[in-house]
Amino acid sequence: MKIRHGFVSNSSSSSFCIITTKDDYDKALQKVEKWDTDVSILLKNILGVWKKIDLKGVKGIALYGTIYSDSYYDAAYEIFQEASIAEKVSELAYDAMDILFNEIDKLGGFAEQY
Repeated sequence: MKIRHGFVSNSSSSSFCIITTKDDYDKALQKVEKWDTDVSILLKNILGVWKKIDLKGVKGIALYGTIYSDSYYDAAYEIFQEASIAEKVSELAYDAMDILFNEIDKLGGFAEQY
């Protein structure tokens, strides 16, 4: 019998970093919201709180962290309290992240998943 020690997980994860202005972040979130309101609510919840930054006099915000694949469903269920909605929203979350990141890039910010 094999015994595993340390962290063991079957869920995949991705880390992210976003650096942009608060206005451009809000515009990018609005684009996601037009695409799907429920998914926008989920992303706001998962991405968390941004930090104010000042890069040589240019003010902006930064968000960073790691998202596990099961985090989308867990957060969606906590928000909407219904399994069918949580499943739908969590499946759309990956596409919504792409929309958000592409929009931030278009607006001149930095958004990367790795």
